[in-house]
Amino acid sequence: MIAMNSIILKVGECYMAVLDAASPVNVHGLMMADLKKSRKEAERDGLMKYESLYSFNGYLVDYAAQEQMLAWTLVLNGVYRVAAELSPHYCDESPLKPIENVGHCEIEADLQCPSGQIIVADLYRLGQPHPTLIHVPPGRYRFKLTCNGPMEEKHALLEELADYPDGDPPDWHILLRPFTKKLS
Repeated sequence: MIAMNSIILKVGECYMAVLDAASPVNVHGLMMADLKKSRKEAERDGLMKYESLYSFNGYLVDYAAQEQMLAWTLVLNGVYRVAAELSPHYCDESPLKPIENVGHCEIEADLQCPSGQIIVADLYRLGQPHPTLIHVPPGRYRFKLTCNGPMEEKHALLEELADYPDGDPPDWHILLRPFTKKLS
């Protein structure tokens, strides 16, 4: 049996992430602290302020490598649907290619899920309550995020949850594959 769920979110920031609610990075203020560090690094290196985003994105890549969260970027605010699907097939132990850029339409990361409560959050609201996307048995999972560009464009700049058109497919799809042999 495949577990699947979706939620609709009003998004006001340009960075999103999927993570376990008990992840060590689900802490209020963490992203602002990382952004400040990035700006100081850029200033120290004589770079323009906007170039600090490269360093900030590096922190996000590091969080994925540490199996704490999988982040991605958005171009515009809006109302978006995210769907999660728990595969009944386990994941092999083959290593993933490191994430080079959180702006890609398809990215994968292995994440630790100590509580099994999977949430999607904008990075500046980490540590605050978020609706649960899907419940899974605690463990380690391979997350594969696929963005649907045409749907993202269509739903960008929507202002209210009720504005999301009935029947539209999700903007983002997240496939979770467990590292254990089989889920019951």
